[in-house]
Amino acid sequence: MSDEPGSAPDAPDASDAVADATPGEAAVLDRVEDGIAVLLVGPDEVEVELPAALLPEDARDGDWFRLLVPDPTLTAARRAGLEARMDRIRRTRRGGRFGA
Repeated sequence: MSDEPGSAPDAPDASDAVADATPGEAAVLDRVEDGIAVLLVGPDEVEVELPAALLPEDARDGDWFRLLVPDPTLTAARRAGLEARMDRIRRTRRGGRFGA
């Protein structure tokens, strides 16, 4: 927020809005300008911009979407599990009949 008297409050940061969004949160397509889609996210209707090419071809102003939000904890857990499986496969192949 600006410290100058009479100044308007700073607009919320769109990246913060997406980071704070919950999976499945509703967003409405407000408009598309110059290839940029503007979605209004959540009950506070925070504006989030993204390339319009990421939307379905038939998307129109007023269409509602559910946001997909990355889950870093789940991603890390899945990657760790995949790495553990790959390690087991590598160890098995070294000692197996096709190993080097």
